[in-house]
Amino acid sequence: MATTNINVTTTAQDLQSVTDVDNITTNNIELDNSAIVLNNGSLLQKGTVDNGAGGGIARVCSIGYQDEWENGIQYFVDNNSGQIIRANSINNTVPGINDDITKGYIVGSIFFDMNNQNKYICTDNTDGAAVWDSFIDEPQNLQEVTDQGNLTTNAIQVGNLAGLYSEISGSTVGTASVPNGTYAYMSQDGVFGMNNGAVESALKNTNVSTGNNVILEFPDKTSGSYTIATTADIPAATNFGLFAQTANSTTITNTTTESTLIGTGVGSLSSPANAFEIGDSFHAKLIGHISCNNSATIHLRVKSGSVLLADTGVIALDTTTNKRWEINVYFTIRALGAAGVASIASGGIFSYIKNSGLNFEGNNFSIVNDTTFDTTINNTLNITAQWGAANAADSIYSEIFILNKIY
Repeated sequence: MATTNINVTTTAQDLQSVTDVDNITTNNIELDNSAIVLNNGSLLQKGTVDNGAGGGIARVCSIGYQDEWENGIQYFVDNNSGQIIRANSINNTVPGINDDITKGYIVGSIFFDMNNQNKYICTDNTDGAAVWDSFIDEPQNLQEVTDQGNLTTNAIQVGNLAGLYSEISGSTVGTASVPNGTYAYMSQDGVFGMNNGAVESALKNTNVSTGNNVILEFPDKTSGSYTIATTADIPAATNFGLFAQTANSTTITNTTTESTLIGTGVGSLSSPANAFEIGDSFHAKLIGHISCNNSATIHLRVKSGSVLLADTGVIALDTTTNKRWEINVYFTIRALGAAGVASIASGGIFSYIKNSGLNFEGNNFSIVNDTTFDTTINNTLNITAQWGAANAADSIYSEIFILNKIY
């Protein structure tokens, strides 16, 4: 008869002694809050993050970093803190308001929906009010970026900053050539500037009221170029009005007193001290009505204050009744300075029509004053008339007087 020897001991056995005999079992081995420890200090255990499945299973390295699987989500947990750095989901999970601090998420936690290739970052982990924003951390083209948002407060620089580049910032849009030092820009104030490497110039609006737009427009041109000059480069206008009479002058009649033929008007008859330049030239024209008897004489003078500039001399008149008269006077500045140095040339013609004919009567005249004329003081033009005798039949006045600068 066969016999079987059974070793019986009352001494408790450890796992080593049991597996020395046989290390195969068909039974589950349950660990109660314990771990399998490898000889390098790493652990295989229940995960520390419990998001609905008791913590799943986790691999923990020897210094505490944890890789945990639970409910189809892989968690990467910071060492010994329980804070989730990243979560990878293969169960179509999208993070929501309850994926918050109570589950181990922190601001900056990354959640990757691997099924749909969408990534999210936690920007607020408040309990029950977590905020997750989608983002893309892979290279994108400009179209994809601006599809998501086309506003930035950061400067954008394009090109090789050591050579040619363009820049877009919150204050300036421009382009530059670093080697040459040239650039062009448009500032946030609407100033357009250019630099050729040595000198900068700019275009800008100055003293333009709201609603009054200013347009810089170039006319059509088939070829060639345009030059934009400063006001200092543009020659001053040489032909423009200085004075225009707007009312009849006072009638000079029945008197031998020298009196003005100029009425009130707009503009000025005065030139400030030192305002003249050599070559300045002027034209004065008066038109009016005259009446006189056949023995009348008249004397016309052109003056600056008391300084005589031109003189018709005494003119003997024929009988005329309410006829037109005209005087044209021209002046040119020849030299500048005080009296004795300054010089002015003046000349003109006086004409009228008498009753007994249609031909013009009158006198021409010219004079150069280089003795009493003075450009260093204020000069005010006056044109006067003086009758040779006081007679009520003799009268003269002007209706039109225009003074122009012609050079």
